[in-house]
Amino acid sequence: MSGEEQSGGWTERVVRLAAALGANPVRVRWKLQSLQERLRAGRRRVGSRKEQLEYRHQICPHCGALQDGSATVCLRCNQSLSSRPVRVVQQVGGLLGLTPTRLLMLLCVLGYAWVLATGESSSFFNLSGRDLVRWGGNAAWLTLDGGWWRLATYMLLHGGIWHIGFNLYALHIIGPLTEQIYGPRRLLLLFWVTGVLAGITSLGVGILASLTGGGVLGWVFPQGVSIGASGSIMGLTGVMAAWGHRSRTTVGLQIRNVMLRWALYTLIFGLLIRADNGAHFGGFVAGGLLGLLLDPQRFPARSPLARRLWDHAGPLGLALVLATALAIPATPWLTSVGGATAWLREVQVGRARVAERVVPACTLLEEGKLEQSLAVFARTIGVEARTPEQQVALVGELVEACDAFRQRRAASGPASAPVGAASAQAP
Repeated sequence: MSGEEQSGGWTERVVRLAAALGANPVRVRWKLQSLQERLRAGRRRVGSRKEQLEYRHQICPHCGALQDGSATVCLRCNQSLSSRPVRVVQQVGGLLGLTPTRLLMLLCVLGYAWVLATGESSSFFNLSGRDLVRWGGNAAWLTLDGGWWRLATYMLLHGGIWHIGFNLYALHIIGPLTEQIYGPRRLLLLFWVTGVLAGITSLGVGILASLTGGGVLGWVFPQGVSIGASGSIMGLTGVMAAWGHRSRTTVGLQIRNVMLRWALYTLIFGLLIRADNGAHFGGFVAGGLLGLLLDPQRFPARSPLARRLWDHAGPLGLALVLATALAIPATPWLTSVGGATAWLREVQVGRARVAERVVPACTLLEEGKLEQSLAVFARTIGVEARTPEQQVALVGELVEACDAFRQRRAASGPASAPVGAASAQAP
């Protein structure tokens, strides 16, 4: 008996069972047949992708000519061809249905899951700032003191379910559009480069706001731990806006207008929720400049060097994005050689050593005397905060120390005197 006859047999049995239970047999039969057709189509796609993986020849991405699998230069257009390892990676990605956009979305989800699974104070809907800093958030006092990789790892981390949901949706929209114009192989590099430049901008405006005492600049560009793919997404938005403006076609101008509106809405929304507007602004500007510079039709023909860079943008972008993803679980090891981590560890060790002597500092904090409380706390643990970034970190340690002390006192008995530092917030 053939597979289709067997399928028809169990289908009819299910239909008869559904009819006996009062369901519409015609509707049940139609749904089962539709499901079977989708399954057969899926098996055909997998078979086709397996054939592509085993195919020994290659097609030139520039002119579409069929080439031998070992060729490195196209015989028709004389353009460079991808190496065998690169083609294998691309074929495996095609077999899994993993486009560059989907790869970025998957890495964002994996980053969220990693922080959630390993975090000490995170929930499914909201990841704590402490856990995000631990796994690669762009925190100024750590990034500036040896944590340079945080300028990349922050873009794969998100603070909550709504945060990552919005960014995944935006990436789902802008990613395929960028792939269509610049090619799938170059999306990853554009995402990574604009994200790093967005992180640098966020860091710079945060330091400037701190040096100028906050004010309007501090309100527009709030300080804190920078996380999320929105800086890179704004970078891709800037790339597509610049491409549309330069193309001067009807479709290009429509894309430019949509991208500009999207960027404007994002910046306004960022002001309302006090988001990392420095990363948003920096990513969009960086993307716009790259979009003006990298004409997909003309840039590769400018020089042999430009052509090689253009041809190898895919492998380079893939390597950078995967290295960034791997740096997230490696962050504790990476920070172990950084000065900022050594300083922060010194603070934590000092706090643990004098846990019972933080009461004066916590009392001052409860009374609203933050500067005096910080001074007492620093003398108590024997650590000096020399920079504004270290002072910010010290405030967080003070609040956590007072909160831990309050919890210990509350657990020791009802007669304990509470310390109200748990309601204080670090800037």
